[in-house]
Amino acid sequence: MPPAATLSIRQHPPFNGQYPIRLTLKRPDQPDIEAEANIAFALTAQSQEDLRWYMEDYLQNPESSEDVQVAQIEQMMRERGEELYQKVLAAILIMAPLPSFRLRMPESSAMDGDMSVA
Repeated sequence: MPPAATLSIRQHPPFNGQYPIRLTLKRPDQPDIEAEANIAFALTAQSQEDLRWYMEDYLQNPESSEDVQVAQIEQMMRERGEELYQKVLAAILIMAPLPSFRLRMPESSAMDGDMSVA
């Protein structure tokens, strides 16, 4: 099996409502391939408070919360995570035309699958 390639994703501080990201594909014995993209992503004040509550309060004392509230926040986290994943994936795809770059996605359309590069 050939040595694995590594895809690094670095996020920089937001600027004008956009999050600059830098993608670097490192492959053994080949030059790095780099690309940059800007991703629009924001959480409402209520979403930020819900996440704070979930991470700080609920996880410390889960038996004192409403199941409905927890389910709603977990659903919001899944949706926002999938949205962010899609935006990063779109940025990765801008690298596709570069030589020797192929993106392999899992057969399943589920967002929790692994992604690899070659």
